[in-house]
Amino acid sequence: MVDNQGDVVARITIYLRAGCKHCADAVRMLKDQGHQLKSISISGSGSITAIGSGASHDTHPVIFVGDKRLNPPDALAMFAN
Repeated sequence: MVDNQGDVVARITIYLRAGCKHCADAVRMLKDQGHQLKSISISGSGSITAIGSGASHDTHPVIFVGDKRLNPPDALAMFAN
């Protein structure tokens, strides 16, 4: 994906659950930094396994940059600055 200035921008997808504080914090931090997100609610999906890509536990949020799944706690560390 390329932004208006011609810079390459990573495609960020975040899977989250309603009422999840960590999910809300992650969305807020990424948006505050100017990232465009595709947010997908998995509330009611029963399990993070609905996402696929080897996810087998209920850790939220689940963040993908492009096709790469970031694993907590490192998921947001790359965006921390």
